[in-house]
Amino acid sequence: MENNELLEQLTTQERLLVSSEVSNKRKSPAVVWILWLLLGMIGAHRYYFKKIGTGVLMTAIFILSFGMLFFVNLIWMIVDAFKLNREINADQAKIEKEVAEHIINTRNEFKSSPEVAKEPIKSVDTTQEEIGINASESPVADNVITEENEPTSSSSTLKQDIVTSFSFSNTTASVETPNFTVTPEESETVVNKIFDDLKDFVVLDIETTGRSADQDGITQVSGIKYVNDEPIETFNEFVNPEHDIPRDIQFMTHITPEMVADKPTFTELLPKLSDFIGDNTIIGHNVSFDIKFLRLHGYHPAVITTEDTLSISRRKIKNIENHKLETLKNYYGLKNQSHNSLNDCETTAFIYREIRDGHLDQVVIASTEETPGTLFADLRFCITGKFMEMDRDEIKELITKNGGRVTGAVSSRTDYLIVGEQVANNLTDGIHSASELKAMEFSEKGGKIKVLHSIEELQSLISEVA
Repeated sequence: MENNELLEQLTTQERLLVSSEVSNKRKSPAVVWILWLLLGMIGAHRYYFKKIGTGVLMTAIFILSFGMLFFVNLIWMIVDAFKLNREINADQAKIEKEVAEHIINTRNEFKSSPEVAKEPIKSVDTTQEEIGINASESPVADNVITEENEPTSSSSTLKQDIVTSFSFSNTTASVETPNFTVTPEESETVVNKIFDDLKDFVVLDIETTGRSADQDGITQVSGIKYVNDEPIETFNEFVNPEHDIPRDIQFMTHITPEMVADKPTFTELLPKLSDFIGDNTIIGHNVSFDIKFLRLHGYHPAVITTEDTLSISRRKIKNIENHKLETLKNYYGLKNQSHNSLNDCETTAFIYREIRDGHLDQVVIASTEETPGTLFADLRFCITGKFMEMDRDEIKELITKNGGRVTGAVSSRTDYLIVGEQVANNLTDGIHSASELKAMEFSEKGGKIKVLHSIEELQSLISEVA
């Protein structure tokens, strides 16, 4: 079948995938002509096209005759000069045909399969480093397939994500399905994962009640649409998840049941979201997690094209501790808060454009901070538990900018212990943290430590001292 006929069977996004792969693997015309011009006498351009036999012959003629038979190779070079462009085009057409056939065959094999494969196949993009709500803070391990790890499961009832994928040099397209029952619409959705420089795209992020797409609900969907690299529209909706929100998740997402009780369900919100996304490429950080939730909850366009900043940052940025969104935000010197999915969309968009444009070096911001105040001079603080109003880092910043010092553990020198709600599963007595118990011990012995039971009490202390 001719290439044009094959390409007509592909969607626009799949053609983009083919074009990207051809660009990655085709012979570079510049390299070909440089080899011909500078090293053509020894057949270097023929080695480049893997024509080893004639390449060796040209090399042997030149070396064994000590260059005296150079005119033989010169004639050969002149003849090759008329063939090089044809060779380049033929090589490109061959790659284009192979990639297009591979996409079509893989899609057809999947659609004709009577059942989903029973053994999980590792996905190149799924990771535990940034999963769902906030993988860096995730309290439990789930059944996640990662690049580095085998699937883990604490229960036979946990669901595994199965990805049927076809991979090329640095481009991956895949048809994803979970190994539970799927609707015909969902099974026909093709998910294309691309690496490309985009100016028109939608950045998307969601908050959820947990990490399991088939057992948890969506609590917030946010997106920013970019056209010609400029933000033109924002989508930000709280969602009734029709599930309980675990208390530890509430602290991670800062979303409480009261905030979503009267909000539309995802099904009710879906038409509005679909119109917002349109046929744009969806960019996200560990975007496969978001897409998995969206598809399972009813988002079934014919084709979904995605680009993942987690995968891109792993390929492009090497000298960094990890590739979590928070780490990348600090790497690029961003100061915006990360309280909800809309904040994360803004961060993801910034990171994507920086990496896309080749800005890979860490941004070192000259210190412009004011000299710390003296309200808490010489006072030591320790923090334990979770707070709905502020993140722990924000509490630390509030204390340090007023001259105080935050320590990781309670000691006899600690002046204040700030206590939030305890949601950890490994509390010593099931109620109090180790810091709380230590503070009680020092207090009983007449120590100076005082306990603040809320952010309000901390702010009241600031007012009193001031």
